[in-house]
Amino acid sequence: MLAVVGGLLLTGAAPADVRVTEDRVTTTDGVELDTSLYLPAVTPAPAVLVAHGFGGSKASVDADARALVARGFAVLTWSARGFGASTGRIALDSPDHEVADARLLVDRLATLPEVQQDGPGDPRVGVTGASYGGALALLLAGYDPRVDALAPVIAWNDLGQALFPNSAAAAPPPAETPAHGVAGPDGVFKSGWAGLLFSAGGEPSGQTPPATTPTPPAPATPADPCGRFTAEICAAYAEAATTGRISPATADLLRRSSPASVADRVTAPTLLVQGEQDTLFGLDQADATARQIAAAGGRVKVQWFGGGHDGSVPGDSVRDAVGDWFDFHLAGTGDDPGDGFSYVVPSGVRAGSDTPTSRTLSAPAYPGCPARHHCSPPRSRWTATRSRSCTPRVVIRRRSPRCPGSGVRWVPPPGGSRRSRPTPRASPPPSPRRRSRRPSWWRARHGCR
Repeated sequence: MLAVVGGLLLTGAAPADVRVTEDRVTTTDGVELDTSLYLPAVTPAPAVLVAHGFGGSKASVDADARALVARGFAVLTWSARGFGASTGRIALDSPDHEVADARLLVDRLATLPEVQQDGPGDPRVGVTGASYGGALALLLAGYDPRVDALAPVIAWNDLGQALFPNSAAAAPPPAETPAHGVAGPDGVFKSGWAGLLFSAGGEPSGQTPPATTPTPPAPATPADPCGRFTAEICAAYAEAATTGRISPATADLLRRSSPASVADRVTAPTLLVQGEQDTLFGLDQADATARQIAAAGGRVKVQWFGGGHDGSVPGDSVRDAVGDWFDFHLAGTGDDPGDGFSYVVPSGVRAGSDTPTSRTLSAPAYPGCPARHHCSPPRSRWTATRSRSCTPRVVIRRRSPRCPGSGVRWVPPPGGSRRSRPTPRASPPPSPRRRSRRPSWWRARHGCR
């Protein structure tokens, strides 16, 4: 069951000219993170942070990193604190620990000449990960506006509700979405899943850091029942395992490690992938995240696959979707993947002896989320001369019937800031008869300029 937690398993043919640099990054509280930087043949390139799942390490996502490098991305992986050869204690994606560590890695990317920059201290960067790493991707995007795109896989939305679910309600849940859950208080403790995860965090990491680095905390012993967890997390688990209930203090602790606490701040394009066979973080978790991000005006695409923590790992369709998402939203290549919804329907028929068959259904938008009408692609495009210097240009497109009067957009070059939009020099005024009579708030909501 934990095999799917470790990494996305984005396997594929690895390019022969990948350059990998190992390094140790020291955080503000003295923890040392074991990192690997993968560089493609052509740089500077957009970067992707790949976070591993619970119980894994940077080695768990090596194949994921190489698959993204094959698409032309620079990739940074690391072992989260308390895992692999990194030091420190596990704090369950705490904003003050694991999320702060990821922000420090974004700072590091901002100093590398091999990484494409959108401005001073602002690298062009995306983030992805599965389960523990997927929640980190969402939290990082909520706390750091420099994240340009993200693709979390089988992540939680509310860790307290995921581990202490209560679907009892006096009235049925709203029918606006296919996976709307009821988040009632004082739920039943998922002791089996929690015990499995706690035991994975209490075991020795299995890796030894270089001799030149400080020695990490000793593995769990009878005198140290907390293993590699922080004392705060250890006390919360001990209380829950003893009482079977969630206390207000534990609820607050888990809330801070939940993307639900920052989903309304996520502005980067988000691809949410969730498994249909998952009793740990079910479809209701992705459903809640999608609605929260969309309600705040963010762009969301939702994809369900026929696996999860209780089933198979993400397959080719998920691998391609994540790669295509970053191709368009980071590199500015390929077709717009849109913001629709797809899910897998098993047929129950097996091809041959043991190969199940299925079909995938799709919709133009996720149910319950307002359909977004983009008058221009959200990512910038550019043209490069043979000397690899890029020049800004104005692109004249066919006017959108949804947004009359549109048709001109500013296209910054790589390295140029997307946050400042100078007036296009060659921008022709729209035809008066094509001007929209819609009010300004309507045009802003639908992306009209």
